[in-house]
Amino acid sequence: MKSKGGFVLGLVIVLAVLVGGAYAIIRVQSTPEVATIKCVGGSEKTQLMADPDIKEILADKYQLTVEWKPQGSYDQVLQSAEQIEAQGYDCLWPSSASAQNVFESTHSGEFPDYRALTVLQSPEVIYSGPQATDALVRAGLVREQDAHYVADLKTLLLDHIVAGDTWQNLQAGSLQGPMNISSTDPARSNSGFTMAQLQLTIVA
Repeated sequence: MKSKGGFVLGLVIVLAVLVGGAYAIIRVQSTPEVATIKCVGGSEKTQLMADPDIKEILADKYQLTVEWKPQGSYDQVLQSAEQIEAQGYDCLWPSSASAQNVFESTHSGEFPDYRALTVLQSPEVIYSGPQATDALVRAGLVREQDAHYVADLKTLLLDHIVAGDTWQNLQAGSLQGPMNISSTDPARSNSGFTMAQLQLTIVA
């Protein structure tokens, strides 16, 4: 009886090990392999791509790990096919349809598997310090909406910036000198190019 009990106990342990091993094998086999892709995109997306939640979603839901490098939109799309391939890029992520058009006209037929999608759309953002923002709000050039501010760009540009107005005239605290909207280089950056387009359209 003793040996029979030992045999039964041993059999249970063996079965438990076999079941546990089979479960581990099934789990390994059913866990999709995570692919790594290398992408270059606009610097404004850097924080998004570094976000731990985004990384987790990409890994768990889409089985993707993204190696991310920031670069200006037009710097991306004006690279030669050889440069893109040498750096091992799987995707480019510029920030506008105009940059996409530049890429497509420059690289027509060079990437047979190429396709493009619009993934995100966001407003053009102007950064400003508290003194300037308060002065612009008082002058009616900026209004507060929810958690952000919206600029009357036409009035700001034509009646103040083009006209050579100064921060002293708006009583903007310690700010001095002419009012201006500066941007990144329009020849290399999509956000700078978009701002130049907006300003040119308004002035024209």
